[in-house]
Amino acid sequence: MRVSFRNSHLEILFISLAKKNFKLKKLLFIFRFPFSIIRYPCFPVYSFFAFMKSKPEKIVIGRSDKADFPEFDLRRINVKVDSGAYTSAIHCCKISLSETGELEIIFLDKDDPNFTGKVHKFTEFKKKNVRSSNGILEERFIISTKIKFHEHLYDINLSVTFRGDMRFPVLLGRRFLTGNHFIINPRLKDSLHKKSLKNIDNKWRCCINRLRKQISDMIFLR
Repeated sequence: MRVSFRNSHLEILFISLAKKNFKLKKLLFIFRFPFSIIRYPCFPVYSFFAFMKSKPEKIVIGRSDKADFPEFDLRRINVKVDSGAYTSAIHCCKISLSETGELEIIFLDKDDPNFTGKVHKFTEFKKKNVRSSNGILEERFIISTKIKFHEHLYDINLSVTFRGDMRFPVLLGRRFLTGNHFIINPRLKDSLHKKSLKNIDNKWRCCINRLRKQISDMIFLR
């Protein structure tokens, strides 16, 4: 048995153990360690790996950023990061229940350049009492969707409300931030969006360089 430390996490590695080692199996069961059995092709020997989960990678986000909501066809929406708010919210100009019990929503409003005017219908939603920034407790509808930051999709629960008098149509609360291991740096602004733009520029540069090389090769062959 060898005990090692990696990234301050304990990793216990059991090597070259017999197939019927009931003591080890009982030990793993008692401590609830997840383990896998790997059989070497040349030897009837099994290895047991018991390890603890590694820490997830932390993502640094600024005081504000831009995000996409692919399920709603909304791109580059201004987002405010607020660790003082628990629930995330999105601005809607229409929130109503249809006769069939469906929730009908129109995101943003005509003053927003990303406004589409499309009516989105939801059959799965929740009701929750949310305290607004002015301290008033109000009942809101909660919907589940996905938000995209820097080519990564995250699950998010949004309370739909009217935020027409706010600068940012979307508010990210600490439930989403802590659940996805975000770290807030108030000095940064649109940091994740700038990274995605940089990646797009690099991809275009690679494509242009390849095209130039192909054209030069064709001219040289002629």
